[in-house]
Amino acid sequence: MEGLQAQLERAKDYLSVEHHLFGCALLRIGIGSVVVYYLTGHWAERSFLWGPNGLYPYWLFARELSTTHAPSLLAVESQGLFDALYLAALIVAVLYTIGWRTRLIGIPFAIFTWSLFMRNPFLLTGGDNLVQVELPLMLFANTSAFLSLDSGWRGPFEYSADTSRPVSALVHNAALFAMMLQLAIAYGAAGLAKTAGYTWQHGTAIYYVLQTREFGMSSLTSMLFRNDIIVALLTYSVVAFELSFPFLIWHRRTRWIAAAGAVAMHTAIALVMRLVPFAVEAMVFEFILFPDESYRGLIAWGENTRLFKWIIRV
Repeated sequence: MEGLQAQLERAKDYLSVEHHLFGCALLRIGIGSVVVYYLTGHWAERSFLWGPNGLYPYWLFARELSTTHAPSLLAVESQGLFDALYLAALIVAVLYTIGWRTRLIGIPFAIFTWSLFMRNPFLLTGGDNLVQVELPLMLFANTSAFLSLDSGWRGPFEYSADTSRPVSALVHNAALFAMMLQLAIAYGAAGLAKTAGYTWQHGTAIYYVLQTREFGMSSLTSMLFRNDIIVALLTYSVVAFELSFPFLIWHRRTRWIAAAGAVAMHTAIALVMRLVPFAVEAMVFEFILFPDESYRGLIAWGENTRLFKWIIRV
């Protein structure tokens, strides 16, 4: 009984403090930056891509709503109202990214982000789906403890554990766990789906992926798909990584392997298939895997490297 009591006390102490705060702050900045990129990058052609008379006109959106069950705040008939909402979405995204009243501004940010992605489903990349699923969970997490206006742009070395708000800490930690679990499910499900595919079973899937003209980079892909061994290794490596990801992220000694594999895979997707927004949307969620101590250690190590000292001198 004494051992059980001690374990319960340790669990209580652990859950009464918010964890992985720096990673959550980086996640907020990453997701916010992606949405700002979408809104600013499509500013000139916003009416064509998202507007009432554009590529996916309002009348078609309204007709399909009973089937899609995906309403959008940007689905309006008036061009003037659409422009006003689009500008409001951009302002909200910027405020969320810089962390101004993050708890409050996170709600309209989630609504506008959902509305943007749902307004034209033909522009979704896959990473957008992960953002849509994780955003409601982010509303319950403390994503502004660092690098935000709310915190005074506090850095990772300027924060001490706060045990005065155990309920808020419990909500934050539950949201953090849910986000990590959702990430594990996403990668695990992707890996399981691939094992059922003929081309993934026979090690040729990457070959056909590299042959896709819409997403290929001929100068690089031609060097890869001509080598059978490389194609097979890449194909089986992707499946092995995605199947192992749900198990690797829960232990401090193996989560680095999971994060490194995710960064490598999504960087390759960005370079080879030119799906940069998708790769960024997927990679920013790796930030939440690591505790604040890991970031402090990484920053301290970086400050002692020759490259950092050279940059400071320059």
